[in-house]
Amino acid sequence: MGGCDPQCGARCEAAHPGGQSSCDAATSMCKCFYQCGQPIAPPPAPGKRCNVGLGPCSAACYDDCCNKKCAERYPGDLGGYGYCYSAIGPIRYITCMCYFRCQD
Repeated sequence: MGGCDPQCGARCEAAHPGGQSSCDAATSMCKCFYQCGQPIAPPPAPGKRCNVGLGPCSAACYDDCCNKKCAERYPGDLGGYGYCYSAIGPIRYITCMCYFRCQD
């Protein structure tokens, strides 16, 4: 879930509602633990969260930079926060994922 920082719990909750987060001291990475295979009820409409990719992360712009870009794009009541998410597949791609409160 990215590096350990104050948004670790929020990132975990956004990605896996009900998940429990912790920071791994050995790797300084945010970990998220959740129960697989259980149906997850959608959040209530006023608290609905949306996400959008804000482009690739790089050594020059990683978690802090991604979070700042998201907060600037979705400020105030929209509660935007972001972190670099690594999608592992045939090609490893690290993108800036931005989570925010959806507008009606």
